[in-house]
Amino acid sequence: MAGIDLIGMGASGLDSLSAEAQAALAGADALLASPRLFAHLPEDGRPRLYWPQPWRFPQAEILATCRQQRLAILVSGDPSWFSAGRRVYALRPEVTVRAFPAPSAFSLAASRLGWAIETLQCDSLHGRDWRRRMAARDGRPALFLTEPKTLPQVLSALTEPHWLLCDLGAESERLIEQPDPQIVAPLAVLAVAGQARGARLAVDTLSFERWAKSDGMQTKAALRALAAVALDLHSQERLWDLGAGVGGIASLYDARAEVWAVERDPERCALLRANAPFAQVIEGEIIAALSELPDPHAIFFGGGISEAALRAAWDRLLPQGRLVAHAVTIEAEQQILNFANDQQQASLTRFAYERLAPLGRLRGWQPARSVVQLAALKP
Repeated sequence: MAGIDLIGMGASGLDSLSAEAQAALAGADALLASPRLFAHLPEDGRPRLYWPQPWRFPQAEILATCRQQRLAILVSGDPSWFSAGRRVYALRPEVTVRAFPAPSAFSLAASRLGWAIETLQCDSLHGRDWRRRMAARDGRPALFLTEPKTLPQVLSALTEPHWLLCDLGAESERLIEQPDPQIVAPLAVLAVAGQARGARLAVDTLSFERWAKSDGMQTKAALRALAAVALDLHSQERLWDLGAGVGGIASLYDARAEVWAVERDPERCALLRANAPFAQVIEGEIIAALSELPDPHAIFFGGGISEAALRAAWDRLLPQGRLVAHAVTIEAEQQILNFANDQQQASLTRFAYERLAPLGRLRGWQPARSVVQLAALKP
């Protein structure tokens, strides 16, 4: 049967292939791979195609072969990670493609370092301007596929703690801390420690009303944006959302942040859990619930504002942490003002905005309730 079998191979060669991948390889009529991967295969008389050097995707040659024969394309690791997979998949639906991935170099490196791969920045320096790629780091710990000819320059330029993971998955595998820039490492992944503070989290403040389950009392989109800017949450930081309601703020963040949400109303807690699945939800009064929470990097008060709650939360806030509160009522404003009077790095801002709305047969601007925002930075 004509078509393509895209097979990922690890450093241990044939032993790294699953039974399904080995069957696909055995059933192929022709093979395409690099000399390094062909070295793992016995010569069996089947036609062998090689990746062109300098590298390009040989689409014409691949199509000419796989229209008549079953072509096995061998690549390192996972074909979908900085590999030929994207180009091969683009041949669909003209060509039938089956994929048999092996663990990627990123997965292997992350497992050796004890890093969660969803918290990492993963990139490749192959055929790219390494200075530009390294400058694009966003603060998270990072893994880079390296290129031997530029590796010495990359290592010489690094000032952060870093490691080189060589020959991952092979018997010769090595993990080298702060390696000599002149090291020879044809197959290596570079791991770079994250900055003391992770990447600033980008959030979608606009779509909540379109998908969330709500009782209509959530923080509105414009105010969510203002809150997110003031909270300035970065990856791996911890947020307390106090008086969380149905999750207008808690739902902005995913697993890259640690969110603890406190809400006293049971029905709103149910909506909160549905809207903010990554948040740890605690049902109860704010002051009583604080003892259950780990110290935060940022705090948002959306409801339940009292001077006592503000001070209790402030005492737990980590240095350089941000406390943000939104008050709509005069009573809540007074609580915020009492608290802010004792804080040197606290600002109070009143926001008012209007929305276009029907006015009889015409349209006019309808004022929304103004909101006072407290934003305080802890020394």
